[in-house]
Amino acid sequence: MLRLIASGQPVELTSPMASVKKLAHLAFVAQQFGYEYLDVKQGGRNNALVMLIAPDPSPQARARAAQNWAQYPDAGCEIN
Repeated sequence: MLRLIASGQPVELTSPMASVKKLAHLAFVAQQFGYEYLDVKQGGRNNALVMLIAPDPSPQARARAAQNWAQYPDAGCEIN
């Protein structure tokens, strides 16, 4: 997810095993990196939950994102 939000574009997150609790946790993490929750719907493959998040334009969100990207510069990198 962090690799996707590093692009600065809106992101749809889909997981066939996702629960509302798991999506809420992902939304919280995304918020720490300057994104905001927009919507969740049922759809996608196997009628899975799909969550839409997008960059939050507020100054507070931008400051929070800058601080967290500086603290965790490799957060969006793929781990091998």
